[in-house]
Amino acid sequence: MKYICKICGYIYDEAKEGTPFNALADDWNCPVCTAPKSDFKVEEAPAEAQKTEDAPAEEPAAGLQVDAAFTNTVLGATAISDNPAADIIATVAAMTKDDREKEPEDDIVEPFDTSYNDAILTSVAMSDNPALNIIETISALRKELAEHAADPDMERFSAGQLAALCSNMARACEKQYKEEEASLFRELAAFFAEKTPAVEDASVEALTKALQADIDNYADIRKAADAAGDRGAARVSVWGEKVTLMLSSLMSRYLQNGEALLADTEIWVCTACGFVYIGDTPPQQCPVCKVPDWKFEKIERRAAK
Repeated sequence: MKYICKICGYIYDEAKEGTPFNALADDWNCPVCTAPKSDFKVEEAPAEAQKTEDAPAEEPAAGLQVDAAFTNTVLGATAISDNPAADIIATVAAMTKDDREKEPEDDIVEPFDTSYNDAILTSVAMSDNPALNIIETISALRKELAEHAADPDMERFSAGQLAALCSNMARACEKQYKEEEASLFRELAAFFAEKTPAVEDASVEALTKALQADIDNYADIRKAADAAGDRGAARVSVWGEKVTLMLSSLMSRYLQNGEALLADTEIWVCTACGFVYIGDTPPQQCPVCKVPDWKFEKIERRAAK
């Protein structure tokens, strides 16, 4: 039988190792990422593919429905303009403003965001049929805005959530070698972090329960993503679950060992995937995303009070 580490994917093959997994000591750890024995599960056989005749026939995707009046107005604006791109921007902004004013107060759709100017100008420059391309793009955006406005699951982010989001965006910009943008996102993250109120009942136990609740939800999230054919959401689900499992494992180890877990050693974080490693030196290769050791950052300890 084979057992797989839920954190890094290392496979313990009883046939190759010569020792049954259950016979390993309770304090045995994954030789790759140091996860405890409890973070291993039996490797499941690949599920058989469903018969194609049982699968429902896929309906052809409906083409983008573009409002005729909207199209005619924008095309008319471009036909008489010396600067069609700028005129399209101004026309769309005015039209979406009119749409908002016509809507009842309880069903307001935000006007088209003119901060998309650069994207629209780029679209004009690169498209063989820029006017039609922009019309389709903006029509899709307007539809999406309307759907989001009516979505009961939409909620306003807290200051803490915005701090985390901006911090992640800063990391993403660093990977793209966009230091100016990364610096701005770090400033935003610091601003929102300062505005985040302290959690009164913060504890390792409460955090462990919250992490487990997130883990329990990932199966349903992945199913929904797969059912919708949303590969991006499925990828987010996979990596989100990996990171949450990492953190949950660390919390469990801390609850079991206390400060002894961190005594006379260092804490390292992979800047690519967020994997946390406890040891004197970082691993030569991240066991999760496979980047080299120089991608790890050492976490400085808080000064003792």
